[in-house]
Amino acid sequence: MKILDNGFAWVPNARLLIKDLVPEQGRFIREPQEFGMISFSSVKPHKSSAHREKFGNYGIVMKQEWHAQNCTHKVFYLKNSGFVFSCFKFLFSFAYKNLLQNVRYEDDAFYGMGYENKNIAGVIGANEWVKALSIYEYLEPYENKNEKEWRVVNPMPLYGFADSKEEIIKNIDPPQNWAQFLHMLKFNAEDVSAFVCPEPEIENLKLCLPPHYKNKEIIGY
Repeated sequence: MKILDNGFAWVPNARLLIKDLVPEQGRFIREPQEFGMISFSSVKPHKSSAHREKFGNYGIVMKQEWHAQNCTHKVFYLKNSGFVFSCFKFLFSFAYKNLLQNVRYEDDAFYGMGYENKNIAGVIGANEWVKALSIYEYLEPYENKNEKEWRVVNPMPLYGFADSKEEIIKNIDPPQNWAQFLHMLKFNAEDVSAFVCPEPEIENLKLCLPPHYKNKEIIGY
């Protein structure tokens, strides 16, 4: 109900692949492009027991038009070995050299942000590194492939997240001042296609839903 009232919360997600992709690097203080993401899954509800153990028993199904508007993309699960990984590693190493060529002052904090922030990388002219970080936003370690994730990434470089997901949610419950614009992705009833919940809880969910959501389909499992 809080998501329906406030919107989706941007939550950081460390993919922890960058050191494998660019082993020659030595400047990454933080995970690149870790500015908040919102994740969805294409796992079918009746096959989602493992997924639900990790993420919860309830779901919101958004319309395709909403996903298109918010640039939702399928996540690519990358093994850290093999031919495909070698291709990614070559691409990232090439882009990293492009970044180094455009870092004019190594000790300057602004240029240093270009290593982790594609907006800054674009400003300093490291366009190949911008492309690499845009790909990196949708990568995930191969061991998480069963999540079948689709991902919305925050277009704004949002720093200053709390240390845990629980703290992040607590800080925006409800969102105050600028947090309601910066830390949340808003939506309305027209953007929602359906809800997912356990079969025994369908009637309870119907009672709890706000009036403008009561006509939505509820998918039980």
